[in-house]
Amino acid sequence: MQILIVMKKNFKVLFRTKMFVQSLYIPVLCVIFTIISKYGGQYFSAYKIFWPLYQVVAVNGYVRYVMMEIVTEKNEQQKENQKIMGLSTFSYMAGNWLSSIIVTLVLSFIYLIPTLIAKVYEELYFYEVIIAYLIFVFSLVNQVYCLSAFFTNSKLSGEIISIINVVFCFSYFAVYKDSIRTNQVFLYLISLFPQAGISFTFFSKGWLLDTDQFNDFSFTYGYGLSSLAVSGAIYLIIYLYFDQVWPNDYGTQKKPWFFLQCLFNLCKKTNNNSDYQEQEDIELGVSLNPNEQNSNDISSAVYHQVINTHGLKKCVNVLGLTKYFADYPAVNNVSFNLYEGQIFCLLGHNGAGKTTTINLLCGMQKKSKGKIFMNGLDQDYNIEQIRKSIGLCSQKNILYNMLSVEDHLSYYADIKGISEAHKQQDIEYIIQKCQLHNERHKFAAHLSGGNKRKLCLAIALIGRAKMIFLDEPTSGVDPVTRSEIWNILREVKNDGRVIILTTHHLEEAEALADRVCIMAQGQLLALGTVEYITKQFGTGYYLKLTNSQDNQESKQHFIANKELYKQIVLQQIPQAKIDPQSQDNVIRVLLPFETQDRYSYLFAQLEQQQNLMINLQMNSLEDAFVNIGMDEEKYLHNKSINNGQENQIKFSDFSHIQMPQALHLKPSYNLFTQTNAIIKRRFKYLISDWVNLFTLTMPFSFALMGILFVNNNGANGAVQLFLIFVIFSLSFHSLNFVGLTIFEREKNLKYSLRVMGCKMKAYWLGNLLSEILLSLLFTGIFYGFYLISDAKVSYYNVSEFEFIIQIFLLTFATMASSFLYGRMFSTFYEAVLGLPMFMFLVIFWVMFILMFMATATQDIWSLFQIFPLVSSPCVVIFTGLITFLYKDGSVISNNFWLGQSTGGYYVYGIILSIIQIILAVVLDYYDIFSFICRKKKNNVSAPPAQLNDEDVRQEDIRVCASQDPIRQVRVSKTYENGYTAINSISFGVERRQIFGLLGPNGAGKSTSFNILTAKDEEFTGQAFIQGGKVSQQNEDVWSESGICPQFDCLWDHLTPKDHLEIYAALKGLSGIDRREVIDYYLQIMQLEEHVLKKSKNLSGGNKRKLSVCMSLIGGPTIQFFDEPSSGLDPIAKRFLWQTLQQNVQIRNSSIVLTTHSMGEAESLCNKIGILVNGQFACMGSPEHLSMRFGKGYRLTLKLKQNAIPENAHLFIVQSLPQCQNLYSRIPNTLTYQIHESNFVFSQVFTLVQHLSQNFIDDFSLHHADLEQIFQYFAGFQQQYVEPPKSDSSDELCNCKGTNCIRWCTAACCCCVW
Repeated sequence: MQILIVMKKNFKVLFRTKMFVQSLYIPVLCVIFTIISKYGGQYFSAYKIFWPLYQVVAVNGYVRYVMMEIVTEKNEQQKENQKIMGLSTFSYMAGNWLSSIIVTLVLSFIYLIPTLIAKVYEELYFYEVIIAYLIFVFSLVNQVYCLSAFFTNSKLSGEIISIINVVFCFSYFAVYKDSIRTNQVFLYLISLFPQAGISFTFFSKGWLLDTDQFNDFSFTYGYGLSSLAVSGAIYLIIYLYFDQVWPNDYGTQKKPWFFLQCLFNLCKKTNNNSDYQEQEDIELGVSLNPNEQNSNDISSAVYHQVINTHGLKKCVNVLGLTKYFADYPAVNNVSFNLYEGQIFCLLGHNGAGKTTTINLLCGMQKKSKGKIFMNGLDQDYNIEQIRKSIGLCSQKNILYNMLSVEDHLSYYADIKGISEAHKQQDIEYIIQKCQLHNERHKFAAHLSGGNKRKLCLAIALIGRAKMIFLDEPTSGVDPVTRSEIWNILREVKNDGRVIILTTHHLEEAEALADRVCIMAQGQLLALGTVEYITKQFGTGYYLKLTNSQDNQESKQHFIANKELYKQIVLQQIPQAKIDPQSQDNVIRVLLPFETQDRYSYLFAQLEQQQNLMINLQMNSLEDAFVNIGMDEEKYLHNKSINNGQENQIKFSDFSHIQMPQALHLKPSYNLFTQTNAIIKRRFKYLISDWVNLFTLTMPFSFALMGILFVNNNGANGAVQLFLIFVIFSLSFHSLNFVGLTIFEREKNLKYSLRVMGCKMKAYWLGNLLSEILLSLLFTGIFYGFYLISDAKVSYYNVSEFEFIIQIFLLTFATMASSFLYGRMFSTFYEAVLGLPMFMFLVIFWVMFILMFMATATQDIWSLFQIFPLVSSPCVVIFTGLITFLYKDGSVISNNFWLGQSTGGYYVYGIILSIIQIILAVVLDYYDIFSFICRKKKNNVSAPPAQLNDEDVRQEDIRVCASQDPIRQVRVSKTYENGYTAINSISFGVERRQIFGLLGPNGAGKSTSFNILTAKDEEFTGQAFIQGGKVSQQNEDVWSESGICPQFDCLWDHLTPKDHLEIYAALKGLSGIDRREVIDYYLQIMQLEEHVLKKSKNLSGGNKRKLSVCMSLIGGPTIQFFDEPSSGLDPIAKRFLWQTLQQNVQIRNSSIVLTTHSMGEAESLCNKIGILVNGQFACMGSPEHLSMRFGKGYRLTLKLKQNAIPENAHLFIVQSLPQCQNLYSRIPNTLTYQIHESNFVFSQVFTLVQHLSQNFIDDFSLHHADLEQIFQYFAGFQQQYVEPPKSDSSDELCNCKGTNCIRWCTAACCCCVW
């Protein structure tokens, strides 16, 4: 049943991605080429030598796709994710294999049937061709699967299978050697490659061979069939074995002798888990009996709160778990127990080992040593049985882009074996709980980041798994959505399931976790309840003093008396610590626990000061986490702590790091410097990865095949055949010419470069010069191959210097076409799949046939010369070469358009190449076709805006008359379906100001951000940067800007230092200034340990740190930060905050910041706007919003474990009759709203002190904070039934912009590409 499920999913993906339709044009073209070479007369009969190639290349497009898809699923964790969710290994293999066989057979018959009708195989009987081809397909598909077991890089795997297909197609050249033709052993061995085996099988019947000349060919039809069948079986066995034992980054690979273990288990039928098992590597002296349900609670944590396990069912038992990467222990001897009905939260800074631990527990990665028992089963022996009860939400969104929300849930429900009667009911339940009803029919590619996380969570919950692993499930979602997810998890926990959760939102752990575990350096540092952690590592209470009146005079009074307020605090409590990172209008002070008896006197004195607002917040889990993280070594070595005596706050401070003078320099731009930086980035990227170098040299194997051919066929026609093989090689090199620019466009690196100030003329000039240098390199290599071949141009009275110049012109023309036709492909993956074959089959071979037929026949075909003359400069130059070689016109007669002048071909080919380069640059720079499409469809106007809030109206008036460095003036964005994303929003950002652009998912934050950075130019209204109108073409506005987008714009194979050097050079830094600035940012963002790591190997948090460094380097005064702290641990966040505040002070910067962390917004932002339904609901400073929308004070009480909540509530209500009881998200807490009338802070504090004797452990008393205000406004956000369409529509055809043309040719149409 699971096999059919996998096949159904595969066919959905295949057809929705249009890969099947795209694969059709290759066999169709191969049929056309084959028939032309058979019936095209003497001019084309020589090209029958390519028939063996055509019969294999006909399916090359699809088998290349299969190869890359298998490797991509492995590398992107799709394969292991499905197996973790319950898909058996056999079902995964068999489902994919059968899908591939069926599609390959269909494509094969599309080629085979027309060629049989055309009598291409006239030497064979019909049934002989069919039987041989069926076995060939079986062997070819098995070969692809066999090779896939050894690859983790999809690009490399695609190149390898294409090279094998082509090279072994031409292995029939060997039959021209007498010694080989009669060597049965050699022929049989080489025929084990199906590409050669199918040709030899047909040769044995006289196909393409002169039977008189080759009557000694010692290979029979029976040999051919047996070799294809045997090779297919061998490939399949190798795949089934090595796919399970070959080491990969993901998956629990089996031991090489696993099949012996399987045989042993079949014979003995014993359960490996029933016996007492012992792991010699475990250093804990505890019982390892997995069936002991009520054993003592054990762990390897340095600080461990032992709980009473009576009545708790142990679900997970981890003992001595260790994972090494090289010699580094990412997880180091970790042990703990998990119990049914609990949420267990793993915390730790970036790189502490949280994600690795999750991956080890669920089997995503293989452990180095240790034991894992789940529900009494040993993971080493019962992994597939355990996985039937696991649900996983990985840190990465593991989704199929072209499957909808409902498709995903249905697929995983089928994997879990849910019956059809209950499946739809479960899907409806999960969709409702995760609030995905409006997105149920949308493809995953079109979901927002928040909805993707909700879908991943929904997949983890489907099938009611007993053990659920959630790796940062709320990363990137707004506080409202986060609260919804919390409610879901509470319900799931109450069903008796165990949840293992990692998060960087510490309030999430406080709200959900029954137990918390903090990891450091791969070890367990502390394990216990939230109360245990906060008491053990807590530092005290936070006192926050702000101005209570919202007017300028009062603000100035507060700033003038800040030192007085600090003195009052320190006089009463000398041990208090002032937070140096407080904003100008805020004082934050840490009050130690042990000084609580003096708080009342302090508050009484502070209340005597005018216009002073007092807030007191309880010690949070985040404070304890920061305290641990700032001094890990002390706690890991278990140095004594005494409830706060040694626990003093360690504020993130890098004032001791010397600030380089270059930070004060303005960015400077120079065309030469920027061009040089772009060239360096090209060659750094090329040499940074061996795969890049390998794929750069691999296509030269075609040139070697050309040498083999011409050396076996004499001088006659050798040069032109050698050049055809050169063209073949260049077609595959087309990806090397344009692959990086496609990658940069897909990953938004070019967008980032533009906003960072890179001039597009420097970008394209650098790319062009880089590829010309590579063209010279390729020319030299081709010339070297020519020298060792028997093809000598002297035979045609042509000098070798002229010949090498002509090869360079061919290479240059291919480069130019690659730039232009590379724009057909929106992703690098698509380009790897389609560009090389498109360049060879369409741009060269089809156009060459049209040109050749026209020049050779001089009839109506002459009119068809217009196609190659406007689309293929390489064919024009190649025709010039042939004309040059055959000056007597024996091959090519007078050309209808260019005559027989060789110089005319060369000049025209060079001009056409230059035109194609210019056209590619113009299309990229102005995006003409997208502009035309926008004009046609974007005529929907937004409804009239009503600005209901007074602050918003005042900002609208102010911005219209201001000259702020960043301005949006009455900007609206309405999609063609009538959805208004933003409606007449206006705001400005002044110097030395950080503007917080907040709002729930769908409110319009990203749309507004994209408009400001010219990523989206479809809007009404105006946007200005430093007085210039925002536009992709107006590069002057980006002269002093920096951006940290929501997505990490990084080159996979470059190091952090490489990235910073590129951006520093683009901003004009050089020499010692560049080195000092780079070193400085690496230090303050804590990236020194990772400076030589490739960016793809950095953790998510460290990638964000690098993105922030890139945005700050070079001294920009205009900056855009889109969720910069997403994925950062609390310590890293505080360093980030200090970095941004420092930059504002140094550069007088203006910053736009979006974030889902209200604490971050309060700490950083001078002004905040909250978007709801595309309009600002409020605007002002955090203090202004708190005073205007906060309804008094909020009192939060954390009850003692044995306290009776009703008694505490009764005491509060009697003492504070004006208070209102509120719902609390955190268990065992009471929350009250107290109106400000007659409110005296010190009196309420005294009341709380009385409560602490019998009822409460901890408390906080503060004015309404930003999160409470945000929650209030977010409640008005509407959910639309039809969300906005992105650049890709939900329909199968998503043509838009430059893709709407898709360079239609006779072989393809708009919807194919």
